[in-house]
Amino acid sequence: MLFRSLEYSNNYLVVSDSNTTAVYMYKKDDSDNFEFFQKMTGWDGNSSSHGSYGVGLAISSNFLFVGQKVGNNGAIDVFKKTDNVDEWVYKTRISSSTVGQTSPSNMTNFSRAFDIYNDTTLIVGVSNLTENSTTYPDGQGGFIPYTTSDGGSSWTKGTIVYAPSSQNNSRFGDDITIYGDYIAVTESNKTNTGTTKTGTSYIYKTTDSGVSWSKQDELLPASVPQNNNVNPIAFYNNYVFPTSTGSIYGFKKDRKSTRLNSSHQII
Repeated sequence: MLFRSLEYSNNYLVVSDSNTTAVYMYKKDDSDNFEFFQKMTGWDGNSSSHGSYGVGLAISSNFLFVGQKVGNNGAIDVFKKTDNVDEWVYKTRISSSTVGQTSPSNMTNFSRAFDIYNDTTLIVGVSNLTENSTTYPDGQGGFIPYTTSDGGSSWTKGTIVYAPSSQNNSRFGDDITIYGDYIAVTESNKTNTGTTKTGTSYIYKTTDSGVSWSKQDELLPASVPQNNNVNPIAFYNNYVFPTSTGSIYGFKKDRKSTRLNSSHQII
C-alpha cells in the first residue's frame, strides 16, 4: 500500500491509499505507537462509486473531511467523532453542486484543497471558480466557507471569495491552510510580471468567526524562476512557507502590523 494524502490531529493520523479507494485512520497510544483504528470507504460503503476517494483530507478535534472526485464533480464527506464511543461516524456530504456554477462545468477541484476553522467552518478552495465565465472561461479561482450550526449534520454555503487578480486560469485556491484567524491561499498560476507565471500566495483574516474574510497581504518571493508555480503552502504561528518547484520560501509576520516580510529561500 502506498499513501497519497495524510493529516494529523489530536493523536489521530489519517492517510489515503494511493489507489484512492479508502481512507485509513491510525491512533497514537500512550507509548507513542500508532495502531490501525478505522477505515472509511465512503458514506454508502461502495468505494467503486467514489473516484479518487481521499484526494483531499482535513481533520480537527471533532471532524474528518474526505475529498473525492466523482465524474466531473467533487464532493467532501463529513465524519464526526462520537462523544461517548471512540468512533468516527458519517454525517453528510458537501457536493460541488452547492456552488451553483455551470461554467466551467468541471468541478473536481472542489475535492482537493480545504481546511477547517474553529470546528464550525470548512473553507474549500476551488481553483476554477468564476463570477464571469465570459471573461474567465477557465475560471479565476476562489474559496468558499461552509458553516455548521447543528453539529455537522448540515453545512451552509457562505460568500465566495474570488481571486484578487483579474486573470484567467490563475488557479487561486489551489492550496489552503488555516492557522488561528488566518488563511494562507495560493494562486499558483498567476502571471506577476509580463508573461512570467510564477504564482503567488495571500493571507486572509476573519474577525467574525469565519463568516467573512479580508485580504491582509500578498506573499511573492522575489526569486521564483519563471513557470515555477507557487504551491503548496504551510502556515504555523507567525511563519508562512510557500513552495515552488524544488524550493521553499519563508515569510515572517511583522509584530507591529499584519504584513509578512520575506525571510529567505530555505531550499
